[in-house]
Amino acid sequence: IRIYNYKSGKLLKILRSHESVVQDLAFSPDGKYLASGSFDFKIKLWETADFSLSSTIDFHTNDVYAVKFINKNGITYIVSAGFDNKVALHSMGGKLIKSYTHSEKLAFLATNGNEIATCGFGNEILIFDNSLNLKQKIKSETEPSGLAYSPDKRYLIAGSGAHPLNANIYDSYNNYKKIQTFDKHTNTVQAVAFVD
Repeated sequence: IRIYNYKSGKLLKILRSHESVVQDLAFSPDGKYLASGSFDFKIKLWETADFSLSSTIDFHTNDVYAVKFINKNGITYIVSAGFDNKVALHSMGGKLIKSYTHSEKLAFLATNGNEIATCGFGNEILIFDNSLNLKQKIKSETEPSGLAYSPDKRYLIAGSGAHPLNANIYDSYNNYKKIQTFDKHTNTVQAVAFVD
């Protein structure tokens, strides 16, 4: 993991601990921690004050594709998703709080402060509350990939990992009803985001 100074572009530090490809990174809301997920099946938690390794979470039994932070009742937690079909909620100390096993591999996560969205293989997006209780399954005409909530936390966008190559937007205030489809891509849509 390479840490750069944003303004100067100068390389500040290289973080070494994972034994395989690092697939995802996320900073905690307070900026004090960095989480990394890897194909070595592990999640690493780094302290940003000096980028020292704080802890290693050894829960998943296959590649960890996605990591995010959530804040619930003033407490920060780590959420992870992987190719072992699991999405999991962990304490900052690395303790497993809860996990959910899906029928398909999971590769993407998004959070909006109140809910957690995940998807991977298969034609659906799973929506959980911040305690990792399953609230809803959104059926899709495509294989959703890449997830992001809008800055106002209302809308969820999903790309596509298979035909049809649609990027869909869902309204979380209206039972995640699909409100918009973009169908101009000619290849898979792995990365999606809203611009404020």
